[in-house]
Amino acid sequence: MKHIFHIHSNTCYLVSLGIVDKKRLNVGDVIFLICRNLPKIVDEIHHLYIDNTLYYFPYFTNSHLFSFQFLYSQRAIRKVDYIINESVDEEYVYYVHNSRHYLNSIIVSHPLCQQVEFMEDGLDAYFDSEHFGKKYSYTLWKRHRIVNFILGKLLGDSVYSRLKQYNDPFKNKGGIKSFYGLTDAAFSRLLDDKSQYYNVSDIKKFSIPTIMLPEHSHLYLFSALVEQNIASNDEIEMFLEHFVVKYDIHELYISFHPHQSQLTRQMI
Repeated sequence: MKHIFHIHSNTCYLVSLGIVDKKRLNVGDVIFLICRNLPKIVDEIHHLYIDNTLYYFPYFTNSHLFSFQFLYSQRAIRKVDYIINESVDEEYVYYVHNSRHYLNSIIVSHPLCQQVEFMEDGLDAYFDSEHFGKKYSYTLWKRHRIVNFILGKLLGDSVYSRLKQYNDPFKNKGGIKSFYGLTDAAFSRLLDDKSQYYNVSDIKKFSIPTIMLPEHSHLYLFSALVEQNIASNDEIEMFLEHFVVKYDIHELYISFHPHQSQLTRQMI
């Protein structure tokens, strides 16, 4: 059995290392699927890189419909399948931040995928259900259901069955759902009685390089809230001003989210 970890961010990378350590997985059975040009942190694990053009392929994304790229969805699915068939070629467990995105749906619906488990990817894991639902509605929005159905049927069941989205953003293959994170608070406001959570912050198996900031310094990690229509640039600016005044911060280290736009970065 192989174990594929969807490395969507540096947080995912650290959580994945923690899962490998906690579950005592054979490193030879582990594959890190690297997205968005994230850097390699440890050498012991096989890294499989997915090209940005494939990672960001829009499929049936509503805002990209008039680019008509959805007509090439079958080709994109075949490319993902080729990567899995050539690099994995045996049954696997898929670890990912959620199962809602089209790329994730393709990997989950591959015949070799036996189970899906979920890991922290930063801020999303700390939302309550109300705020999480603004980003990943617990009932798939009607326009998405309609577009998915019409375009899926237009392109054929072989496409529709691989891109089908469900109401549950944490849909697995059945049974108890497993969640992993770096703090006890991760997913604490999202789990139900059919879920199990594991804190995997105690990573001993791997040597992880660190950057030492000056003592008593402040580091702010951003999420792509503006780009995901959760907050506006004006709201982000107001919060930052409030934050630095409230805590009397005169020097602030920041880490941008990979998906943040240049406009937002310049504003910050």
